Amino acid sequence: MRVPFLAGLGSLALVVGGAGCKSTTTVGYPAEYVSMKSPSHIWVTTADKKVVEMYNPQIRGDSGDTLVGFASKTGGYTEIPVSQVQLMKAQEVSLAKSMVFGGAVAIGMALLVSQTQGSAPYCASFAPGAANNGLPQPCGTTNGKPNGTSVIETP
Repeated sequence: MRVPFLAGLGSLALVVGGAGCKSTTTVGYPAEYVSMKSPSHIWVTTADKKVVEMYNPQIRGDSGDTLVGFASKTGGYTEIPVSQVQLMKAQEVSLAKSMVFGGAVAIGMALLVSQTQGSAPYCASFAPGAANNGLPQPCGTTNGKPNGTSVIETP
């Protein structure tokens, strides 16, 4: 029962944390970036200082001089001439963040597994005598009772 729980917990951590492995970067050449990377979401600052959040951007036009896509605020199709783009930002996967996150998840899962799995239910305590009757006993017990309590043996 522990393995499915741990697998589910690890999967949840990867899905939730995976979203955090992205960072927003400024793009130097908007037309080339959109053509090569095909981002799903970008932010464009135009020459008149408007910021347009655009989904599924593409480069269109006879000479590839128009940025087109769906604007988030209006929900409609938007065209922006590349010459009017003053700044463009896009989300990219950050390798450093991904590596740190992956390492943290691996260490966390290892610690979780080590703490939940523990040792065998019985300690290998075979010392002779009345203390344990020569049989393996649950860890921390004598004759099946916790250590520190008085044990009365009947003949």
